[in-house]
Amino acid sequence: MQTPSLIEIKEQTSADVRLLSDAITALNISRHKAGMYPQGHPAIETSLRKAFDALQKLFEEKGNIALAAAKDLLFVDECPLDKNNPAYREFALCLSNRNIALVVLADGLTAQELYAFHRFLAADPGEASPAEIEEEFK
Repeated sequence: MQTPSLIEIKEQTSADVRLLSDAITALNISRHKAGMYPQGHPAIETSLRKAFDALQKLFEEKGNIALAAAKDLLFVDECPLDKNNPAYREFALCLSNRNIALVVLADGLTAQELYAFHRFLAADPGEASPAEIEEEFK
């Protein structure tokens, strides 16, 4: 068995980072649109499909992705992402504002489940207690 070269490792890592970045950016865009338009609107369908497809590509490489939020910083598998990337920062803030510390997206996720998650994030929690929010999330 041949050991991969440094160039091969860098290329694989670069491709993985690109897949991850594409997925998070698409998630953030579709999250915004889900909060702005009713279900079935072409803008939602297009952005949701892009996010879903980006996640499917990511799932081919890795069965799931764990996104953790600490205020405006997003982590993937305990590794902080670029805090200067606006898509990462917005998604982290969105999760943090809903008191969500960790989300695991896994292979088998459906487009409808992704849409429901976006609608949950877009909803105004109002005076709901953490227990009520958790029940709504389920």
